Amino acid sequence: MKKSRIVPILLYFVLSSMLIIVWWIFEKRNITEHRNIATALSEQVALRIGDNINHKLTNMDVFRDEWEMAPLMSIEAFSERVDKILNSTGGFHSINYIDTEGNIVFLSETKGQLWGIQSNMLNTSDQAVYDTFSLARKTGDIAISSVYEISKNRNGYIIFFPIKNDGLISGYLNCVLSVDKIVNYCLSRGSFQEYVFYIDDLQNEIYSSINAEQIISSEILGSYSVPVFNRFWTVYAALTPWAVKELLSLTSKIILIFGLLIIFWISWTVKNYLELK
Repeated sequence: MKKSRIVPILLYFVLSSMLIIVWWIFEKRNITEHRNIATALSEQVALRIGDNINHKLTNMDVFRDEWEMAPLMSIEAFSERVDKILNSTGGFHSINYIDTEGNIVFLSETKGQLWGIQSNMLNTSDQAVYDTFSLARKTGDIAISSVYEISKNRNGYIIFFPIKNDGLISGYLNCVLSVDKIVNYCLSRGSFQEYVFYIDDLQNEIYSSINAEQIISSEILGSYSVPVFNRFWTVYAALTPWAVKELLSLTSKIILIFGLLIIFWISWTVKNYLELK
């Protein structure tokens, strides 16, 4: 093969390879930076969620201590105290008082109630409710359910706090936590418009801010695990699909194509020069 053909081909191959490598290094660095941001955001949100839930459990513990010292005997007094807790931070679905026989005596007024007055925790077809209440009744300790479906596509947890007088259980405070309310409250205190979040509890999905059919790039996925109750929640954060498209932008691809065209022009010019020489 003539020198006028070999040299331009080799020149094009070498320069094109160098351009593509440099372009890809910059793209990978961009992806890595966004993955690091996603990891930092997942940690930030996970710690907020953990603090939020711990704050709720502390509020309920304080309420139980107050009740043990001075029981609330009317729905008015109960509602007034519960409203202070419900308004202190987002995340509670409801707070209730249950007697030793498992009957709901006082019920907080919230939308989408799971139970009604005189509903009985021991006479229910809901196995999760029955098992969790029975555990609190048997041990005398706080009992927390596994992931519980509050309503369609909305998860939560049912918690029972035994109230004791002279070492004997005299009733139970019950709260239902809504995962959606907790997470949305934590996400409202920051700017996360370009990111989507997914949370699992022991690999069971409990929250997702993205539709199942939308694809999250694993290259730009950050995660962080935080202790919640007696287990761990893992919070995943990633760029939204439309933000990923902007990340690998059309401008970047145009620059690459333009660079390849320039290299082709240089190689063609060299070829013509060698043929004339």
